[in-house]
Amino acid sequence: MTNPIGGTVWASNFGGSKSDEAQSVAIDANQDIIVVGKSFSYSSGGSDVYLFKVLGNQATDINEFIISDYLPEGFALSQNYPNPFNMSTVVEYSVPFRTDVSLTIYNVLGQTVSQWSASALPAGNYRYEWDGKNEQGSDIASGIYLYRLQTGAFSQTKKMLLLK
Repeated sequence: MTNPIGGTVWASNFGGSKSDEAQSVAIDANQDIIVVGKSFSYSSGGSDVYLFKVLGNQATDINEFIISDYLPEGFALSQNYPNPFNMSTVVEYSVPFRTDVSLTIYNVLGQTVSQWSASALPAGNYRYEWDGKNEQGSDIASGIYLYRLQTGAFSQTKKMLLLK
């Protein structure tokens, strides 16, 4: 099946009368564009998943559209929200290419409170919701905490405040 922009679709539910939403976009080693998303066109009340690939030699102006609108140009770590928080908070971050990622939360003494990591995370924008618990699953005390995003090429630390 061919989609409206000339790529090959590995799902029959893409490009119907309702909306289609790209959830993740990547460019592979051959410069082919791969898009995974949700389609609301052919399901009854829900959504279906689609995947399509645009070969690099078939893509024209879509390369600039996808790269500028969906793939981050650089690493970024946003301020958590809400901040201060009670119970849980969200940390958003961006990675411009496939990389190992680690997000670590520290107390003011520099001790690790919680840590999350992923290997070979694709380029994209991400969000991590932290539940205010330590690695043992216990609630932590009110106070100032630091969170650090670290990859092989990037490291940034920010503060957050837990109030109970």
